[in-house]
Amino acid sequence: MGYARILYLNRVTPATITSSAEDTGYPDDNVINWRDYVRWHASGANAYWIKADYGSQIEVTSFAIAGHNLNTVGARLKLEGSNDDVNWTNIVAYITPGNDFCLARCFTGVTYRYYRLDIDNNGGANFSPQIGVYFVGSYLEFPELINYPFDPDRQEDHSSSQRGESGNLLGVVNDWTERSFPVTFMGLSQSFIANTWEPYWDDYRFQPFIWLWDYTNYQAAAYLMAYNTDIMEVPFTKLWRQPLTLEMMGKKEE
Repeated sequence: MGYARILYLNRVTPATITSSAEDTGYPDDNVINWRDYVRWHASGANAYWIKADYGSQIEVTSFAIAGHNLNTVGARLKLEGSNDDVNWTNIVAYITPGNDFCLARCFTGVTYRYYRLDIDNNGGANFSPQIGVYFVGSYLEFPELINYPFDPDRQEDHSSSQRGESGNLLGVVNDWTERSFPVTFMGLSQSFIANTWEPYWDDYRFQPFIWLWDYTNYQAAAYLMAYNTDIMEVPFTKLWRQPLTLEMMGKKEE
């Protein structure tokens, strides 16, 4: 099995965002707010780009998108980097999404000032892309495997029902489905907790993140999540800090 990763440090958020096109009411800077339902929309072409300018060179190790429709519109995408906004280098080659779910890629660190997402349909007809979250940044990787058993597909339906005056059930509607689960790690070193985990928790615990529970073997399992607890505890043992248990939740994409 592979180690879990959290994509958390979104370098796009403080950057200057521009794009090749944007529809009225759906500006390109909608992609920076971690809300997959508040989206950038564009139309009128068969190729688009959305770009982040950091003002100076910055290293990144991962990218992700969520709240998109690129499979529905038959589009593909790639990530490029540049230091002069003229000459561009491929970072992640073209990906053709198999669905409209969260998509993430990790890679060896690269350093550029500009990062651009290119979206096209390989010369086809005009289409209208949408993206809610555009992440280009860094991730935290746990040095120990998730403690098993672990169910990454645990879900809970949030439904509403209607009954007649006599109490008979008229129907049930599922309003949305929540993906929620606890994740436990054992045997984490004291140095990892003190130098990596606790600084991360202090600064980012209230921010959504992209959860990759096993990027090595389940690359497509990328979920936009948030923590579902206000408590973080990692008891001391003689050699380790354990267990670390995280409660996560997010809306299941369907």
